[in-house]
Amino acid sequence: MPTGSIRGVAPAYLLPSLFLSYVAVYFCRSDLTVISPILDLSPSALGTLISVGTAIYGIGKLLSGATAIKRPWLRIHVCMVMAGVFTICFASSSEYVLLLLFWSLNRFAQSLIWTTLILLVHLHYGRGEVGKAVAILSQSFLVGDAVAKLVLASMVDSLGWRGVCYVASAVVIFTAAVIRIVVNCQETAVVVGGGGGGGDGGGLVSTPVGVTGGPAFSPLKDRLRRLLLIPEFYYAAFANGGLNLVREVFRDWIPLLLVQACAVPTTEASMLSVVFPVFGALFTMAAGCLSDKISGKRGGVIMACMVVAGVSLLMLTLVLTSGTPNGLLVLVLISGSAALLGPYSLLSALSIDVCSVEGREDLLPLFQGLQDGAGYFFASISGALVGNVVEHGGWAVGIGVLLGFHVFACVFTGLYARGEGKGGVKVERRVSEFELVISDEVDEAFTIGDEDEDEDEEDALV
Repeated sequence: MPTGSIRGVAPAYLLPSLFLSYVAVYFCRSDLTVISPILDLSPSALGTLISVGTAIYGIGKLLSGATAIKRPWLRIHVCMVMAGVFTICFASSSEYVLLLLFWSLNRFAQSLIWTTLILLVHLHYGRGEVGKAVAILSQSFLVGDAVAKLVLASMVDSLGWRGVCYVASAVVIFTAAVIRIVVNCQETAVVVGGGGGGGDGGGLVSTPVGVTGGPAFSPLKDRLRRLLLIPEFYYAAFANGGLNLVREVFRDWIPLLLVQACAVPTTEASMLSVVFPVFGALFTMAAGCLSDKISGKRGGVIMACMVVAGVSLLMLTLVLTSGTPNGLLVLVLISGSAALLGPYSLLSALSIDVCSVEGREDLLPLFQGLQDGAGYFFASISGALVGNVVEHGGWAVGIGVLLGFHVFACVFTGLYARGEGKGGVKVERRVSEFELVISDEVDEAFTIGDEDEDEDEEDALV
């Protein structure tokens, strides 16, 4: 039986390249958080800008999952450049409608990237490594968020908000160019399961279409029908919705919360906002590694993180009701709330687990794209919702609303954990038809090569 497989053969450059690419993307995403206190927009106008951008981001997630990803690396780098260009356009605009347009286009370009990253992880890592690999990759949006905020916040006073955006665009475009060169150079020498590389042009690392040129994906209608019969999809989609709404609010609004509720200076508030991604990174890494060590049983780990985050959100709500609260205490509770990022990142590992069952291999981009799209559908209301609630009811009420959405997410993560505990969620990795097609082609190529050598030897003897 053919033995060639693309899993378990992750090139050394793969994870670092994916990681650095997504870190750079966050410069064109976290720049709005940094410049929001000096953007001269009301909370409701800023909230609308954030919500529309998030809604467009969710639509992009849906599209990225529905399309067969034939050239992943090319998609990643083109989208990075597009994000940089739209950020330049955003910084060059003065009218609110143009700010709204270019921010939305920027978010759309970014939305096509994450599903592609997860697909590449799926193609190269086995079940015992997926949680750790996804946890490491998830550090990219946490590290990127933190680094972008620190770097860009240090430039606000000297460059102004437009200058900050220009720097962000330069970072993402430069990174895309460098990683593109590195990947092209490395993939020309990559051999996976006996198959040759060749950049995006046809290497097994860069295209899941298969060396035969035949489609690895069944028609969209068939994939959608099969996906909707999987209970774990619904658990993941609704959990993603609640978690992503809370995550997006904390990612975008912490500086403004510290300025308005705790009287922290603007520049200091932007820098202090990194506590959420930094502690989120710690929770994410711990959750990913622990879930791998307990044989991929991710439900219990998810629920433990959800409890920590829920208690922190409750305490933060109570603290904010007491006039002008202590800024340090608020930061501590925000750090505890970052525990929700552990479950959020594990949802990607969950999608890989579920789609590793025989007959589901081609469902991963659709599963990941739709669950992320559902998450950002919820998150799209976060900006306008929190902006209006805070404007009329204060920050304590705003955080209380987030606590409600967190409880909503807990219900669905609990359903997944319950099914997993009863053995109802069975995820096992098997050799897929896609891998067998590749293996057959590789074996056939070597067989043909051996036959040619034998014929040459016979001719030489004659």
